[in-house]
Amino acid sequence: MHHWPTIRYEDLEPRLRTGDIVLFHGASRRSRIIEAATESEFSHIGMIVRAGRDNPPLLWQTDPRAVAEDVVDDGQHGGAQLNDLTAALTVMTSPAYGDTPYIRQLVVEHTSELDEQALQAIAAVDRTPFPALAKLIREWLLGHLHIATSIQRMDCAETVALTYQRMGFLAPDPPPNSYNPRDFSEQHMNLRLLRGATLGPQLEVVWSGAGSSEARAPGV
Repeated sequence: MHHWPTIRYEDLEPRLRTGDIVLFHGASRRSRIIEAATESEFSHIGMIVRAGRDNPPLLWQTDPRAVAEDVVDDGQHGGAQLNDLTAALTVMTSPAYGDTPYIRQLVVEHTSELDEQALQAIAAVDRTPFPALAKLIREWLLGHLHIATSIQRMDCAETVALTYQRMGFLAPDPPPNSYNPRDFSEQHMNLRLLRGATLGPQLEVVWSGAGSSEARAPGV
């Protein structure tokens, strides 16, 4: 595993904005299979949503399990879910999950329109189930052939890619199911973002167990 520069969560949190990418290196058997299949250091990915600096950062992600309460509807469920970031990291960095988070911040002019586009994309696919592992790998392979699959089930990278497409940062082709977490990492330098956007340096987030904040997704 490459040793990336680190940043304390307490120093990072005030700077987080909508569109920032959070990558995870996992220790579970499932994570190791995904990382081996994609030749990546990362098995999971999510996206920060923060509609205004005064709101707490949220994590938009898809996971087979209910990670934390979905702030869209106050319920807990697997699949696509919008979680309070600190609540999600508390669970995901625990020994039961064993994930290590990394951040790449989206470098672009942040506007209220960008936040609204993200919230609209989330509202359209929130609660979408996560596919079985074999189906997930099959859909990646189809995506590499530029064959789009149904969004009735979506994995984590597909969810982020679809959201980026609807925010205007990724072209419609290749389809969302062609992406995996590696594509958004510094391991892979061929990601072509639109609207003049780029992703910043990759940093390991040093998590100290900050307490969960009260969170609500405005406008969802």
